[in-house]
Order: sequence, then structure tokens, then C-alpha cells
Amino acid sequence: MTEFKRDQYQILFEHSVDAMLIIDHEKFVDCNDAVLKMMGYANREEMLQTHPSQLSPSHQPDGQNSFDKANEMISIAMASGSHRFVWIHTRANGEDFPVEVLLTAIPFQERKLIHVVWRNISKRLRLEEELANHRDQLQQLVDEQTRDLIKTRDAAEAANRVKSLFLGSMSHELRTPLNAIIGFSDAMKTQIFGAIDNPKYEEYVDLIYGSGKHLLQLIDDILDVSAIEAGELSVDEVAVDIEDIISACQRLVEQRAAAAGVCIYLKVPNAIPPLFIDERRIKQIILNLLTNSIKFTPEGGSITIESGLNDKGDLLVSVADTGIGMTDEDISIALTQFGQVDQSLIRNNEGTGLGLPITKSLVEMHDGSMEISSTPGEGTKVRLTFPSTRLRQ
Repeated sequence: MTEFKRDQYQILFEHSVDAMLIIDHEKFVDCNDAVLKMMGYANREEMLQTHPSQLSPSHQPDGQNSFDKANEMISIAMASGSHRFVWIHTRANGEDFPVEVLLTAIPFQERKLIHVVWRNISKRLRLEEELANHRDQLQQLVDEQTRDLIKTRDAAEAANRVKSLFLGSMSHELRTPLNAIIGFSDAMKTQIFGAIDNPKYEEYVDLIYGSGKHLLQLIDDILDVSAIEAGELSVDEVAVDIEDIISACQRLVEQRAAAAGVCIYLKVPNAIPPLFIDERRIKQIILNLLTNSIKFTPEGGSITIESGLNDKGDLLVSVADTGIGMTDEDISIALTQFGQVDQSLIRNNEGTGLGLPITKSLVEMHDGSMEISSTPGEGTKVRLTFPSTRLRQ
């Protein structure tokens, strides 16, 4: 090394803000002023010709003797060229503090010296400890809130089960007398035991019969919801002709649609393979959609039922109307149990708010999906998709 380079190195060594030392034969032989400042010594003579362990506590945090461990660290640096680790040193006033140590082996006159860099990491470790404490506190808070949420969820689920059991039980109890009311009022409507002379009585009988049928439908909806929530809704899957199902549903509602001044159009090809599904439930699905469309389509409007296959061979069934339509928020409400979209419409369009949720659940029970698109003032389209695996080719 030339004299100029030695001078350069000495200047860098002396004026570095990092604490730097030189080890030769396992002892410090030189250090800069940053070391003296860090260790609290007045002059270099107090530091030099000492083994690293003499400036350290007797043992390191891992329990290893400082003398033995220092020699081990130096040996690793000599063998590999460099070594970085954390060490505990002791200041002149007896205070221990952590440093990050970098040892680098440097060839010098047919032997190797060790260039040492110390960096005080007290602040970093303190911040890491504070961060770890904050993280632990946050995790504890999250755990507590999670436990509270689980308790709340369990309580809500238990209450929901009780509600479902109550509704199911009450619905069954109501069905028996209601069937009698419907049966007797139907007999009176047909006048099988003789004529009803007063027209008002005939009107009242019609009202009794219609109200009974409506109430029975509401009870059936509640029973379906209870069965779905309990996972007890039974299905009897058979191969059905979707064209026949749609046509049958259209015939069932055409009188009601005509009375409302609403036209129903069918676009159903006859080349669709049979669909493997519960026949009663697919009728219930389509009737629910048609009934909804009739309810919310003004006089002079129309409903279009279409079916067909997409590119993947899935069956698509859609019911589109030119009714009052819904916003995205309305759709979300309509898909929740007992959700009523527009309070101003309830009086004229009575219901439990269970039709669409039940329909969606029934579709999903048969591996299908239901999508709703709607524009206020223009109409609503409900699209059902059943996977190709349910078609019998």
C-alpha cells in the first residue's frame, strides 16, 4: 500500500461517524474517536490492547461466555471474509448497550487484520420492542373483539333458529283451520248445497276465499324459509321439460295478468334437453317471478319469458317485465328476507318479502344462480342459470 493510500485510509478511519476499530491477534490495536465517544473513554490507551470480551459483560444474552464467543466470531470472519452479528458491550460507566458488529478480514503483511464497525442499535431495538408491544396489544384487542363477535353471531344464530322454529310451528298450527276456511268458502262459492240468494253474501264468500288463499301462500312461504334455514327442505329431482313447465306456469297466471292489463309473451324453443330438477320447485321459482312481475307492472305493460342455452351449454331462463323497476339498493333489499322495497307499494302489493329470497335459495339448491338487472321506470329482468350438468342430453 502506497503512502498516499495509507493517508487516505487513515483520514477515512479517523473521521468516520461510525465507530471503527482494528483487531490484530484477537485484541484491539486501533480505534477512532467515534469509538471513544460511544464507549465513554477519554483516550485510546484505555481501549487498546484489550480483548473484545474485556469491554463486554461476562456473558452474552444467549448465555455464552463473552470471551469464547468473541473468539468464535473472529474465527468466522477470518474464515468467510466477513461476519455480521449483534453484541452487548459495556461502556466505561458500566452501562451495557447493544451494537451491530461487522467484522471484515483484511490482508496485511502476510497476515489478516480484522476491520470492525460498531453501530449502536439501542434506539432501533427499543422501537422494535415498542412495535412488538403495540402489535401484541392490537392482536389482543382483535382477539377480544373476535370473541365478542363470535358470541354475538352465535346468539343471533340461536335467536334465528328459535324464530324459525316458532314460525314453522305457528304456520303449521294456522294451516289446519285455514284449510277449513278455504275449503268451506270454496264449497259456498260453488253453491253445491244450494244457491246463495244475496249478492253481498256471494261477494263476501269470494273475499273470504281469496284472503284465505293469500294467507295460505304467506304461510307456505314462511314454512319454506324455515325449512331452508334448517337445511330440511326436501327435493325430488326428476327430468322435466322446461318448455312444458314455463307454459304451465303461464297458464296459471294468465287470468291474473289479464285482469291487471299485462300481456305475457313466451320465447321458449322446443329443442332444450330435459332439466334434472325438482318439478314442484322449478314451478314455484317461475311462478314467484311471474307473480312479482305482474304485481309491479302497470296496466298496458308486458312480461317476456325466454329460455335457451349459452355457449357453455348451461340453461338460461329469464323473466323480463316493463314494470316500475328497482335501484341497486332496492335489489339488495328485495333479496333479504322480509325485505319490502317501496313502502308506498305495500298496500297494493301485499306480501311477506320472502318471494325473491326463497326463489334465489331454491335456484341455488339446484346448483344454479340468479341475477337481477333493473332500471327504475323501465322494468326488471331476472335471469336464472342452471349448469349443463343438470341437462339430460
